Amino acid sequence: MINRLFPRELIFNVLSSYPSKREALSFVKKFKNPKIGLIKVNHPVSQKDLSCLATNLSHLCSLGVNPIVVMETDLQFTGDNFTYNREICWNNLTDVFHLTEEINEVGRRSEPIYQYISLPNTGYADKWTDINIDLSKIKHTMSQGHIPILVSSTVKDSQQLLIPTNYVLKAICKALGEDEELGSPFKFIIINQSGGIAIDGVHQGFINLLQDIPCLSSQQMKELKSLEYHSHSASNNFSEGEGSKIYDSNGSNNRVIQLTDKEVVEDIKTIHELLQVLPSNASAIIASSQSQSHLITNLITEKPIAVSPRADIHTVPPTLFRKGMTVSIHNNMSNVDKNKLQQLLELSFGKKLLEDYWERLETVCYSIVIAGDYDGAVIVTKELEDIIYLDKFAVDPSSQGLGVADILWKVLTKYGNVSWRSRSNNPVNKWYICVLILGTLKKVMVT
Repeated sequence: MINRLFPRELIFNVLSSYPSKREALSFVKKFKNPKIGLIKVNHPVSQKDLSCLATNLSHLCSLGVNPIVVMETDLQFTGDNFTYNREICWNNLTDVFHLTEEINEVGRRSEPIYQYISLPNTGYADKWTDINIDLSKIKHTMSQGHIPILVSSTVKDSQQLLIPTNYVLKAICKALGEDEELGSPFKFIIINQSGGIAIDGVHQGFINLLQDIPCLSSQQMKELKSLEYHSHSASNNFSEGEGSKIYDSNGSNNRVIQLTDKEVVEDIKTIHELLQVLPSNASAIIASSQSQSHLITNLITEKPIAVSPRADIHTVPPTLFRKGMTVSIHNNMSNVDKNKLQQLLELSFGKKLLEDYWERLETVCYSIVIAGDYDGAVIVTKELEDIIYLDKFAVDPSSQGLGVADILWKVLTKYGNVSWRSRSNNPVNKWYICVLILGTLKKVMVT
């Protein structure tokens, strides 16, 4: 059954999901002014999927997100990028009409938009940069409070031309980024039937593209036909001979999983390319239209969805992607910039370090994890009786919203049994306990 919440109830549920009052207020401030969410709907899509999607779109509008929906063009029947195919065109239009009807059913209005793409005089584009997007119809539709639904096709010399959806998405991002009124999307969402990414039955809640999937940064991305997940330590370097691999830094040793789903490959490549042109705090999600509560929570809180590592997954919860940043791991202070690290810690905690902190750290240091250019850091120590202790977890205030905490936490989960202390009135205890239940960390000391 589809859960159609009233706006007030929906907003209350979202705010209740935040671990602290400060974060809830941050949400209110963030969405005070509506933001653009760019959504790609993968083909094929069932009537049930469209019904769930319509409800999700309505909820997004209630929460201050203005969705722009792009229906995928199914070009699998032809090798030509720009061509006319009556069957494909009809299937695409049918999906658009059905989604429009479903949106009307949930009390919203939408408008299909067709003529918004222009091509060079040759009628063919070798790359997505040859496509020009006219935002006037999209802006008019949104000004009326309606949801624009875009078809990945255009008309040239009285002929219907189908255009690869990924070309259209990149061109739209470019056009929005250059438009002072609308601005760049803060979120890119891919809706499919299966949901997010699971490797060997383990849900991947968060992927740091720069660290977890280095091969997509290489020139070989264009020639990528199949992808593998292969575990590695954070110190591994990508070599040019490994262009067909995705490295999963969250897995166990010697585990190689072959991904042969072409759709997954293309979606990851598209996410990677779009996040290169979107603002640094933008993120992307792959989700099922039917994972309603997960999708809304993930969209608004910017946090990955946590599930039991060996949960019986049918529709996989959403996977959150960020452009990310590099991560370096050190077992002592020899290669750490002490001044930068101290500045980060003091900015994050809002107070000065104890005078003897560094002297003590030299004797108990177990691991120091640095994200980016000291955008965030984790300090883990080895205490009496070989207790592995989370001593510091810090994020530079100026780097908040970039997913730094998620990047650090993903590395930290590889340390197994880790203890840490938390005051009993710490508002983040709610999140700590959730992590504890899922078995990520094993011990908590509340003082």
